[in-house]
Amino acid sequence: MKLTLKQRFLLSSLIMVGSVSVFFAALLYVTVHMMEASLFGNVMSEQVKWMAQQYEQGNIEELKIPGIWTLERKALTDANASSSPDSTLSAGFHEVIRGERGYHIYIWDKAPYRYELIYDQTDFEEQEHKIFVGTVFAGLAFMAIALIVGRFVFIAAMRPVNQLAEQVRSIDPAGRDQRLASHYSDDVVGELATAFDRQLESLRYYLLQEKLFTGDVSHELRTPLTVIAGAVDLLEQIGQQNIKQASALARIRQSVNHMSRLVDAFLLMSRSDTSENEKRVPVTVNQMVGEMLATSVPELERRNIDFAFDELSLLKVIAIPELVSTVIRNLIQNAVRYTTAGKISITINHNSFVIEDTGPGISDEIIERAFEDYVRVNSSHPSGNGMGLVIIKRICSYNNWELSITAGDSGGSKIALQFPDSQLS
Repeated sequence: MKLTLKQRFLLSSLIMVGSVSVFFAALLYVTVHMMEASLFGNVMSEQVKWMAQQYEQGNIEELKIPGIWTLERKALTDANASSSPDSTLSAGFHEVIRGERGYHIYIWDKAPYRYELIYDQTDFEEQEHKIFVGTVFAGLAFMAIALIVGRFVFIAAMRPVNQLAEQVRSIDPAGRDQRLASHYSDDVVGELATAFDRQLESLRYYLLQEKLFTGDVSHELRTPLTVIAGAVDLLEQIGQQNIKQASALARIRQSVNHMSRLVDAFLLMSRSDTSENEKRVPVTVNQMVGEMLATSVPELERRNIDFAFDELSLLKVIAIPELVSTVIRNLIQNAVRYTTAGKISITINHNSFVIEDTGPGISDEIIERAFEDYVRVNSSHPSGNGMGLVIIKRICSYNNWELSITAGDSGGSKIALQFPDSQLS
């Protein structure tokens, strides 16, 4: 599972605070026990020697101070042979547990006796336990506080990053004089904004070069197209062509007209947006499709391909006619080209144009890459260079139209062109 930046930051804060809390808790535990051993060890060492001396001198009658100390004296030989748990203890300070009570024991060997000074420190152990429990709860409280404070710190630290992300999302790649770095200080976010500025400048440069190249190529193509169209007009005026020659001239004129419309579409896409709204007019898609199908009927009948045209609703869009014509014409021509038998169906709804064929279809792998440059949807077909769908997709993206490809219900492929409601007339 991939953690978000916020989750990683909060997790790091928890680990840091938890590590520090565990370190100080361990340090407190070790310090308390070292101080306890040192303090009680020194006091009990002096006390056992004093009490033993006073007892031997007869100054005290018993080796016990009620409620505080208990001193036991045993012969060294008896102490070593005893089965008592204390017999295994060496001389010096010890902390032992007997049942539910805790004791400090200091053992002093002075031949021929072993003196054991015993101090009941159960109350001290209870207080010590409370301190350690409090330390654990304090550590948990610090971790909770770290979560809360860390969240606010993260929000404050990420505010300039979020601001930069919002600016990047809303920036116009074709716009000029838009600099992000000027809004940020000379830190990591500022360096990131500077990197975005450099990449954006490169993107603008390549976009400009692409527009210039597209415009130049389109202008250059107009000259030979005009010459070809003029030659066709001249040949038609001369007349005296047989049926095959007239058919060839008709196909040439059709191709020239199609190429001219495609050049016009490229020119429109290469220009700025300032005059586009003036060229957008209501376009009746039903009528446009009907006219295109009329020119394709002879080819379909010759190849025994059935076709159906279902107009479920009138579809009118506010758009540039040349661009709508280019997209629909290419979709129809692709269906006709790749369908060798079967049926081609076209359905028009109030906001969409759908064309379905029974051709060879498109594999799932190719569908994912169908809109990439030079990807041919059917490698077995000899014609085409894989740019048809790319051109269609670019026109659709340019106009905010949605284009989708799926497998057909009866085999083949199904392509849907959907127009946004804001462009419907």
